[in-house]
Amino acid sequence: MSDTAGPWWRQRAWWIDHWVDVVGAILVPLILFVIQEHEQAREAQGNTQVDLQHQAVRLAAADADNHQAIALLADLGSRTGPEQLPQRRAMAQAVLEYARQERLFRPSSVVAINYLQRECDQETYELLHQAVERAMLVTPKGADQTVAADSRGEKQDRSEYDSQLLALADKTRAAGCAAGHGSFAATILPKTSYFQQYLEVGCGETNSKSVNIPLSKDEQDEYQVKDVRAYFERISNVKKNYQETHSVNPDHESVSVQYSIEGPDAQLFGHCPGGGQATLIVESLLEPKADNVAQPQAPASAKK
Repeated sequence: MSDTAGPWWRQRAWWIDHWVDVVGAILVPLILFVIQEHEQAREAQGNTQVDLQHQAVRLAAADADNHQAIALLADLGSRTGPEQLPQRRAMAQAVLEYARQERLFRPSSVVAINYLQRECDQETYELLHQAVERAMLVTPKGADQTVAADSRGEKQDRSEYDSQLLALADKTRAAGCAAGHGSFAATILPKTSYFQQYLEVGCGETNSKSVNIPLSKDEQDEYQVKDVRAYFERISNVKKNYQETHSVNPDHESVSVQYSIEGPDAQLFGHCPGGGQATLIVESLLEPKADNVAQPQAPASAKK
C-alpha cells in the first residue's frame, strides 16, 4: 500500500501525540524570557535606589571637600610676605593633592583660579595651576555640566568656561607680576598638562584606537614633553583586561597613546543591559626648553 499520509506536519495523529511538546517548546522560552525581564527590571529599580543613595553621599562629600579646599585657599591667600613663602608653597602642594584625589572641583576650583591672578611666586603658581587643570577633569556625579547663559543666551560647557577663566587669570597675573617683579615673573618651571577622553563600548565589542596629543601652540613655544603617563578612571561595566600603552613622540611636542577596552558579554538571547564607559586620562610632564630654563638670580643687596 502506498504511503499517502504526507509529511509529518500534516498528520493529525502526530499533533495529537506531540501537542504538549510543541506548546512546551513555545511557552518555556517565553516564560523564561518574561522572568528574566522581570528580574532585570527589579534589579534596575534596586540599582536606581542604590545609585541615588550613593549620589547623595558623593554630593555631601563633595560639599565638605569644597568647604575644606576654600578654607585652605583662604589661608594661603592671607599669608603674604617673603617669610610666608614656604607655607604658601606647602599649602599649594596640598591643594594639588586635593585635585589628584578628585576632591577639588567647583566652586573651590574657581576660587583657586581667582587666586592665580595675584600669585607671583612661580612655584606656588605652578602648583595651583596644575591643581586647577586636574580639577577640570572632575565633576561630581549629578552636578550641572553647564554654566549660566552668556550675553547671547547660550549655555557653555563648564570645562570650556573654566578654561577661559584660567586663560584670563594667566594673562592678568602675567601683566601684574611683570610690573611688580620684573624678570621673576618670567621664570618658567616644569608643569603637567592633562588630557581626557570619554570612551564608550557596547556589549561584546572592543573599543581600540590610537590617539596623538600635541602640545598647544603656547606650550610648544616654551615647553617640550619629557615624560607621559596614561591611565583609566571612572571605569564602569568594562571587562578587566583593559589596557593602554603610551610614548613621547620623537619631536617631544606630542605624545601617542594606544588604548583598548572591552565591553560586557551579551546576556540570554543577545540582550545587552548597557554598554561600558571609561575615561582615558593622559598626564604629560613638560619641561622648559633650554632657552627658557630659569637662571638663578643673585640675592638682593642687604640694606645698610
